[in-house]
Amino acid sequence: MPNPRLLCLTAFVALSCSGASQNIPDINSFPLAFEPNMGQTPAQVSYLVQRPSHQVLITSQSLTYIFPISAKDAPTPKPRSFTFRWTGPTGTPHFTPKGPLAGRSNYFLSPDAARGIANVPHYSELREEGALRGVDIRYHSGSRGELEYDLILSGRTAVSDVGMIIEGADHLRVEEDGALSILRGDKEWLRQPVPQAYEMRNGRRIALRAMYTVNDGNRVSFSVPARTPGKELVIDPVVAYGTLLGVHDPMYRWADEGGPYSHGLSTAVDPAGNFFVAGQTYAFDFPVTRGALQTECPWTPIACVYTPLDFVTKFSSSGQLLYSTYLGGDLGYSPYHEPTGKMLAVDGNGYAYIAGEAVTGGFPVTTNAYQTVCHSGNGCATLTKLNQSGSALVYSTYFGGVMDSTAPFEGPSDTYANALALASNGDVFLAGGTRNPYLPTTPGAYQYSCPMNSAGCKSGYVARFNLNTSGSASRIFATYVGTPDGATEISSIAVDRYDDVYALGLSTVDVPFIASFGTGKFPFGTYGGVCYTLGADCETFVAKLSGNYGQALRDATILRGVAGKSIAVDSSLNAFIGGAASLGLATTPGAFQSQFRGGSTDGFVTKLDASGYIQLYSTFLGGTGDDAVSDIAVNSWGMAFVTGFTSSTDFPLGAGAFGKTPSSGYVTAFNADGRRLYYSSFIGGGGGAGISLDKAWNAILTGTGSGTTPLTSNAVQTQMAGFDDAFALKVAIAADLRLSNTTSATSIARNGVVIYHARVLNAGPDSSDKVVFTDAIPAGMSYAGVYVPNGDGCTGPNIGATTGVLTCRKARLEPGQTWYVNVYLRAIGSSGTKITNQLKTSAGTQDLWQTNNSTSSTVTIQ
Repeated sequence: MPNPRLLCLTAFVALSCSGASQNIPDINSFPLAFEPNMGQTPAQVSYLVQRPSHQVLITSQSLTYIFPISAKDAPTPKPRSFTFRWTGPTGTPHFTPKGPLAGRSNYFLSPDAARGIANVPHYSELREEGALRGVDIRYHSGSRGELEYDLILSGRTAVSDVGMIIEGADHLRVEEDGALSILRGDKEWLRQPVPQAYEMRNGRRIALRAMYTVNDGNRVSFSVPARTPGKELVIDPVVAYGTLLGVHDPMYRWADEGGPYSHGLSTAVDPAGNFFVAGQTYAFDFPVTRGALQTECPWTPIACVYTPLDFVTKFSSSGQLLYSTYLGGDLGYSPYHEPTGKMLAVDGNGYAYIAGEAVTGGFPVTTNAYQTVCHSGNGCATLTKLNQSGSALVYSTYFGGVMDSTAPFEGPSDTYANALALASNGDVFLAGGTRNPYLPTTPGAYQYSCPMNSAGCKSGYVARFNLNTSGSASRIFATYVGTPDGATEISSIAVDRYDDVYALGLSTVDVPFIASFGTGKFPFGTYGGVCYTLGADCETFVAKLSGNYGQALRDATILRGVAGKSIAVDSSLNAFIGGAASLGLATTPGAFQSQFRGGSTDGFVTKLDASGYIQLYSTFLGGTGDDAVSDIAVNSWGMAFVTGFTSSTDFPLGAGAFGKTPSSGYVTAFNADGRRLYYSSFIGGGGGAGISLDKAWNAILTGTGSGTTPLTSNAVQTQMAGFDDAFALKVAIAADLRLSNTTSATSIARNGVVIYHARVLNAGPDSSDKVVFTDAIPAGMSYAGVYVPNGDGCTGPNIGATTGVLTCRKARLEPGQTWYVNVYLRAIGSSGTKITNQLKTSAGTQDLWQTNNSTSSTVTIQ
């Protein structure tokens, strides 16, 4: 993760000579010394500075100058004071002194010496962390002994949010040179010269112009016009990995109807966090790996020229390329069809499953296949299982009917696959559409025969396969899913925890239904012609089938006015549907976007309850251009994550979007109630096609890339070379805990107590839950206590224990917040022993940058 951008505003208070000279201190005097308040001043003061002619009192909220007034200057002597009170978002202040000085202060408050305050230490610098949210203040001495303070703003803190109210002044004035004068009557008592500002960019200090602005008499704010805009953080996803996938060498470009196109279509994640991307490519030099199943594009006669091959690419959780292979035969695939649903799945052992289609010859099948030959002249669906290294086929089969001379070739193959899904036992469900009335269906299934109409057979289907068996035993069941009065196909499927199948389909007429929502049909020519294969305007249905035998468990729920593209099911058996919507979508009260915003379509997300009778929520998603949802995934909290296509420059984004420049691709996550966005960002490229989630809710995305696709330094491919290249992105939700520590001393007498001032900073981008701090008592030390001003409890060893682990917890740490843990250990080892104490922190929210989650400090026993 790049370093967060910090803005530092440095100002110092000069004591002007235009006031009464006898009351103005000599600014050429010795450097400042910061004293902790040990009772020598009112309790609300944290630190003070003593000067010959004035005091400076520092609290967590303010900075106060106090000037004594002599009887000669006023009949009733009373100190003159000016208070700078910081304004901005509330923080959790914590002072840390730095630079111990040799001097000490002693205060005797009465003739009784026992009541004195002795040996008050001096420090050359004072740091107030969390003075405001996202703002630290550093107090120190200037080159001429003047007090300087640095306001250090995190990249997410707007300059305009930070300021001060100056109390005790009659008026304030910004001078021509930019300085700020603080006046009482006609006398200038204090002057703040022009603040100096700089920004850290990639480790370099960049000077910026800064100005004061006086508002409402005594309120002062800062302005830094050239500052890089910070992130307004709500939830701030980050691109943990990004790469293009396609042709590497632009010499392979050509100008005929083919070309080096690559399109990502689907993603999946295994339990170890490895992620997979599948799609189609025409590229001759796609980044395949040595030892993969197919390392070259078959040339004879037309593969990779006029028809694409599939590709499957596997990455480690960190983005390392593990394998990449072509998948196809000499004749490639039908150029007229891409799977509309999830064409890729991965099981718990890391085996990848791919759905597709192929023309009649050349596709690699295995001897244990259900069908080793495609019997239809117009092509068949395919189902393939790759081994864990992508080097060999475990199972690969055609699926289709016998030759049917009445089924003309008008687009997709005779039988084609749109999606697959895995059962809990490793069986595979395959779904799509067919024009063949002779599919090998099974007795007792929902529809044994194709529901014919005047145009012949145009039906969807669902089949289940056991890939651990061979031949005809591989097929568990197969059924048509159609209607005799119109045309249907299955766009996508999902499997619930009981292994029942939710089939998302398109139909030109009503199928038998139990409930319907919305109005009208989805136009035939809209959104890439999703109704094209059906030949007419269509509507969407969701049917539920038994995963055991393929019977209907309930009739369909119809969604009118929309084209459903993808479906997911949560653990409560609620179904989530995404796709493209016309004005006819039925939205629900309180939904995130209840109105159609423009263009030919908006995207949509609809959540149905387990019965299919109730819309739990239904919302548009889009701007004033054309929008659609291509794929949907759901996490364990019932939150929907979607990707898709948009031409809207005003597509709804989250405040923490990493991509705010309009592009055709996006990723959006909804809160569980569908009323708000969890996050939303452009992802560059030509559109998102596939999405899946790992256990940490990282979104794995693919689609069509472009020069605006966000890439990382470890990308496989960093430049567009084909006409279109695919992409793979890992978009993470993560906190960044950073543990630091200072000790009260680097050497200590035996039996003395050393204090470890530990600070756990959440550097973002997201909130961190279940934060834990641990300190294992090192040899040579005994446990003497802990002080945690803003935590949620600690457990650990008894006082005096020489072994054990101190564990402190905090339920939540917001971005920019710091959690303080002060550990007290007593030195009991031998004189001269050097003792290293290792401190650690962790959290429930993932941390992609764990190298800064521990720190150590060494103390020498005297």
